[in-house]
Amino acid sequence: MWPPASLDEREVMNAIFNVLRGGIAWRLIPKDLPLRSTTFGYFSRWRDEGLFARINHDLVMADRERVGREA
Repeated sequence: MWPPASLDEREVMNAIFNVLRGGIAWRLIPKDLPLRSTTFGYFSRWRDEGLFARINHDLVMADRERVGREA
């Protein structure tokens, strides 16, 4: 079951970035961010849905257009 809609998904992203950028274990997510079970649940769901791959693709295409190359 997913947490209430009042959860700030930006804070979930901050927690995910904290883990990925810092190379830390999920259990070491700082206490001021959402719970690790919540964060990992969102991460798993978004990963399985291909969200991160789509975001990466869109950013690569935008950067190619920015430098004058074909998307």
